[in-house]
Formats: sequence, C-alpha cells, structure tokens
Amino acid sequence: MSEGTTRRYSDFNNRPEGYYLKCVFSNDIKYYPSLREAARTLNVDKSGIKYAIVHREGFMKKLNCTFIIIDKEEFIKNKVAGEK
Repeated sequence: MSEGTTRRYSDFNNRPEGYYLKCVFSNDIKYYPSLREAARTLNVDKSGIKYAIVHREGFMKKLNCTFIIIDKEEFIKNKVAGEK
C-alpha cells in the first residue's frame, strides 16, 4: 500500500467494511481489524480462519483459540493487537 493509503486507513473510520475479529485464547483476548491482519500476526492462513468461523464455531485447534466476528463499535472500544 502507498504511504497515503496507510495513513488514511490508520483511522478505523476510513477503513473499508469487513470482518472485525475477537480472538479468545485460554488466558488472553486479542482484537484484529481484518482477517488479513489476524492471519499475518498469528502466522496462519486467512482461509483457515474463515473455515474455523464457518464450520467449527470459530475454534481453531492449531492455535487453541476461538475466533468471534464482532461489530465495529466493539472493536473500536477495545485495544487493537499490533496497532500503535
């Protein structure tokens, strides 16, 4: 992405609509603004996260966590993993 696009998307109100994810581990909860950022941070495939959400009620055995799709308001209220 260009520098201007990165700066524009740093404000979450300017981002395109998509999945906002809550990742619940046994001792931690992390929030991600997109499937792409969750996959990159957790070193898994985007399609693996989608599969877990659709077919396994969000549970991913590889990471031993559960993914939950949340709305934008809940995401903005909480801390964002990997964001400054």
